[in-house]
Amino acid sequence: MGNRASSAGKTVFRLRSNVLCIFLLLGWGLTSAFSGTITIETQTEATLTDADLATRVVLINQGDETARSITCEVTFQGKTEKPPLIEALPPKTPISLKTTHALIERKPGQYPLIVRVQFHDTNQYPFTALSALIVNAYVHASNDLAIEAKDIAFDRKGDLTFRIKNLAEEDRSLSYWVLVPRELSVGAGEGRLSLEKRSEQTVVVRLENFAALYGAAYPVYAFFEYDTPEAHHCQMASTTVQIVMEPSWFQKTRLYWGIAALLVLAVTLYRFLVRGKPGKP
Repeated sequence: MGNRASSAGKTVFRLRSNVLCIFLLLGWGLTSAFSGTITIETQTEATLTDADLATRVVLINQGDETARSITCEVTFQGKTEKPPLIEALPPKTPISLKTTHALIERKPGQYPLIVRVQFHDTNQYPFTALSALIVNAYVHASNDLAIEAKDIAFDRKGDLTFRIKNLAEEDRSLSYWVLVPRELSVGAGEGRLSLEKRSEQTVVVRLENFAALYGAAYPVYAFFEYDTPEAHHCQMASTTVQIVMEPSWFQKTRLYWGIAALLVLAVTLYRFLVRGKPGKP
């Protein structure tokens, strides 16, 4: 009897757009017209047997524009399988893909399954959609770690923070690594840490926007792994990174412009009321 795991992940992209900025004396305005939206939803189901891992990935475009030249890569235990290229994925039209991985590591444990979907829009701009799940191979799920992560939003750079708590009554030596889409760059995306029993630590990872467009939202995953004599253990944390436009200098300083305008108005009224109308002797 095989073990089964399932996961659903969603990545939202906005296509290239024309942006019109309107600057006023006391304010700042921004309007934008997007040509469309591509929202790739992945539904992943994995079935483990004594010989292999069978994976079924369903891709659904929940947006209103067609995604093109879709490639899917499914990675398990260091080996990547690639189903055939999909020429186009219209909105609301599910496509099912299947892969099979022969088992390389047969030690009981938990192992990550990674799904990378790459495609481009009608303007040939590339995007990446990630999803992941943990496969329990001949072992019950481990819950020794409590991992907290918060969603973040940034323009060019941002810090992703993970808070890890060891709930076990024994020390843990962990390795960790962070999975990001091609559009983002990660600094120290992997490392090691030691957690004493009933203790906690914080890991901060710097992310940079390499090629993501404003309005895009990406899931980012972190994996924390350790070994015991009985099994290999892996726990996953996920968060969402949103790319937003940093406020302009005018937007940041518009409060001061407003205060300055009020001061000018107050001085003008003072001159009018106390000294008389302008030009009067």
